[in-house]
Amino acid sequence: MMQPPYWGAKGPGMQKIGIITINKVLAQSLSIHFNNNPDFGYEPYQLLNPRQAVLDAEVIGIDLAVVDVVDGPLKSAAQLLEFCGQMREKVPGCKMLLLVSQDDKTGQGTAMGAKRRMLIDGYIFSDTSLDYLLAKLSAL
Repeated sequence: MMQPPYWGAKGPGMQKIGIITINKVLAQSLSIHFNNNPDFGYEPYQLLNPRQAVLDAEVIGIDLAVVDVVDGPLKSAAQLLEFCGQMREKVPGCKMLLLVSQDDKTGQGTAMGAKRRMLIDGYIFSDTSLDYLLAKLSAL
């Protein structure tokens, strides 16, 4: 019996990656890509409720988080910084990469501030290529 694409199949050396977004198309696309390409070494988990994502990430024990701040409730700087701080506290070994809109100057500034405060490990623009996203993830 096949597992749903959002759970993946844990293999040796696989890193658990949480895709934190309310954008189901983004989450499903990334999950399918990771499941169809196990050589990348990621076991995807779709965390589609950002308000519960910290708890889910802690329970699952994710190693990496791709956090979509383009879509969803983490729009304000205060909400995003609080979320990143909670993730660092509850899942301390988790590397975090934010997806930020190129047109959102406030979001970019918040992401830069979070990076300076070491609340995240990096950020990229949401309209970047999949190859760049994968390269950035592997560099974390």
